[in-house]
Amino acid sequence: MAGQSAGRRQAAWAGLVLSGVLGLYTVPVHSFFLLSAYGWLGLQALRHRAWARLGQLAAMGSLTVAGAALLYAPLLLVSGPGLLLHNRFVRALSADEYRRDLLEGLHMAHHLLALPLVLAVLLGFGRLWRLAAQQRLPARQRGLVVKLGLPALWFALLPYALALALRVQPPERTFLYKAQYFCILAALLADWAWRAARWPAGRLRAGLGAATLVFALSQTWQVSHQEAMLRNGLGWQRAAPVVSWLLTQPPGPVLAPELLHLFLLRFYAHSRQPARAWQIDDRPRPGVRYRYLVRAAGAAPDSASLRVAGPPAFQNSFLEVFVIE
Repeated sequence: MAGQSAGRRQAAWAGLVLSGVLGLYTVPVHSFFLLSAYGWLGLQALRHRAWARLGQLAAMGSLTVAGAALLYAPLLLVSGPGLLLHNRFVRALSADEYRRDLLEGLHMAHHLLALPLVLAVLLGFGRLWRLAAQQRLPARQRGLVVKLGLPALWFALLPYALALALRVQPPERTFLYKAQYFCILAALLADWAWRAARWPAGRLRAGLGAATLVFALSQTWQVSHQEAMLRNGLGWQRAAPVVSWLLTQPPGPVLAPELLHLFLLRFYAHSRQPARAWQIDDRPRPGVRYRYLVRAAGAAPDSASLRVAGPPAFQNSFLEVFVIE
């Protein structure tokens, strides 16, 4: 923000705080982006010994957290913080759970952007950074590497360090925003390679056109593949027969400990019978006597806390329903 007018600096601070409050309220894992942003600004303040700027950052960060907490106040007061923080995407996993899910989490975070391509871009930028440090790049390119490339690298990598330190495994969409920073790094590499190769204009246009075509085709295939997988490969529609069966049974509260099952059951239940007073929870609530337990097919119920009346009362290849005694 150096060199900017006071009005523009204030507008930038206001934008950061407002977007932070709304982002945290929309999805708590927006904190990954906010920690990256405030961390980078804090490092720059430390590097320039701008102690007043550090105070501003602390104040703006506190204001952001307070604003988000105010928006969450009804949920926290009525249902308690556990409802917001208990799911596996935001709670700290055990060391064994984290190690078991680490490789799958890395794959899922990049299944739309191949992990080898990400690693190639990171290695390529490492080479570019070294050339800049050795003064082997033109001044313009050195400036881009330092002023644009390093912040992009920070925003692209810090979420992994945070997830590792906190032992959390957020869903892949949490890291979607990183794609723009990887694109910045890739663009810097492409600019450097083009200038180093000194391609003729015609050859450059042909290369860019071919690369654009390959990218467009690959993204079209990704969309088609994902759409087919969501429709046919995940089997989510097999939760609908569970709701159809529940409609033929005596009404009663339903317990579905897995969040995915909870969302699917609520969706089909309220779609089929919106006027019915459904109660479908993912964890037992005090004073509620649950009648049905929904689990993944083949998963044994937790006999330590729930007593079920015999084998599943309903079962398909996706889910099974137990009647709770």
